[in-house]
Amino acid sequence: MPATYQPEQSVISVQGRFDANGAAEFDRVWASIPADRPHVIVDLTGVAYISSIGIRSLVIAEKDLRSRHGYVILAGVSKFVKTVLETSGLLREFHIASTAAEATNAIHAASGEKHITTEH
Repeated sequence: MPATYQPEQSVISVQGRFDANGAAEFDRVWASIPADRPHVIVDLTGVAYISSIGIRSLVIAEKDLRSRHGYVILAGVSKFVKTVLETSGLLREFHIASTAAEATNAIHAASGEKHITTEH
């Protein structure tokens, strides 16, 4: 599973299966993000499957940003991924946006505010 970081928009794009291999790739990319980024968009548009280890990586990322008074915005969440997060009781822990562009606009609109309003 490729995971790439676009620093100009603070977007990590994830493709394929977010399983053990995908989570290791995500964690590698996550570790490269500068510590001064309070918000990061994780674009899951290309993710067809997520396992518990993939969820673990997302939760760690969210906790990391919360410690900096920020948050992760999940974008392009498929019905399957949304169902898995909802079933695990974690859907409400994340900000959700339909697209990475919507998430970017929400971050810009919320500049200076602690929280943004996106779909939960």
